[in-house]
Amino acid sequence: MRKIHLIWLALLILLSFLSSSLASGSESGKSALSEGYTYTILEDGSACITKCRNGGELAVPNELDGHAVTRIADRAFDRNGAVTSVTIPEGVTHLGSGAFYWCDKLEEVKLPRSLESMGTNPFEMCTSLKTIQVPKDHTVFEVKNGVLFHKAEKTLICYPFTKKGGNYSVPEGTLHIGDRAFSQNENIRSISFPKSLLTIGTDAFHSCFQLAGALKLPQQLHSLGTGAFAMCGGISSLSIPSSLTEIGEKAFMGCEVKKITISDKNPAYKLIDDVLFTEDGKTLVYYPCRRPGERYDVPVGTEKLMSGSFYWVQDLTVLSICEGVTDIGDFVVYVCYNLSDVRLPASLEKIGDHSLEGQNSDFHIMSPAGSYADEWCRKQRMSGPWTTWWIPGKS
Repeated sequence: MRKIHLIWLALLILLSFLSSSLASGSESGKSALSEGYTYTILEDGSACITKCRNGGELAVPNELDGHAVTRIADRAFDRNGAVTSVTIPEGVTHLGSGAFYWCDKLEEVKLPRSLESMGTNPFEMCTSLKTIQVPKDHTVFEVKNGVLFHKAEKTLICYPFTKKGGNYSVPEGTLHIGDRAFSQNENIRSISFPKSLLTIGTDAFHSCFQLAGALKLPQQLHSLGTGAFAMCGGISSLSIPSSLTEIGEKAFMGCEVKKITISDKNPAYKLIDDVLFTEDGKTLVYYPCRRPGERYDVPVGTEKLMSGSFYWVQDLTVLSICEGVTDIGDFVVYVCYNLSDVRLPASLEKIGDHSLEGQNSDFHIMSPAGSYADEWCRKQRMSGPWTTWWIPGKS
């Protein structure tokens, strides 16, 4: 009899546990609003803040409706123009990419000891940001001279917008500059890199308009992310080391480079008539904006024009793209105001977004009859507004 009672008791406990688990699981993924914070309930019953429009000096609560706050989502405070300072509570373990994107009044951030991970620069475009505080004994993150780093990964995460000086030397021992770490910072004027640096991330210096002069990449650097120095108009020359074997698309788009030098020991890239190509000559990587000369003939053997390769080119008036080129990336031949004549080949199979756009009214495209290029031009002209003179059936 006692054995039967024990079995029933065990069954009741099991049913109670299952009921509790199901109830908790049924809440997972639900959104709720509390104290001005929108949040979702995670599988473990904790809360992830997804949106907040509260302003002033914010102390993020450590729980909402009884749910411990453990995460702040990507873009959770996106463009919150009211918040001036924020303290993130103990218990939060993750801060999402761009969590405080364009909080233009945000001046001070205090991070908790519990924080374990971050997405891409959580404080991008925080144009008033002065101070990021991290506990001194934090095991994952640290602040060096006002700049936020990941300790173990030796990665520079965020260079605050209002950091004084404008001239910055990345400390020796740094291995990586993270995605968007300096993006759109209008105060940085010069940058020097340590010998230890291995990678520069996507859009790391995108639109740093005041960054100027010679860009000398360090000797151990092996990877440069997409758009890494895009729109840094003040960069006038570029030095590529032998170690650099990966350059992302649009890496130098919009830089007013006049001269490129490259190590003759570089196994991945080379110069052909002062234009940057992959070593096999099949991909044109970057045509310097300030390269002298009114006419350029893409050399035979080229198969691709990389995105951003002809952007804001100053002196060029005639561009002839050779047969064999099949792929024109995005933003190729874009805002090249002196360019008046582009000749497309019959071999083309792809033309990317915003290519062959933004020129002056005296801009002509010549395309072979019946080709992909010919049909592309026809469609573009029909979709309008089309300010380009298209000469169909000619090359």
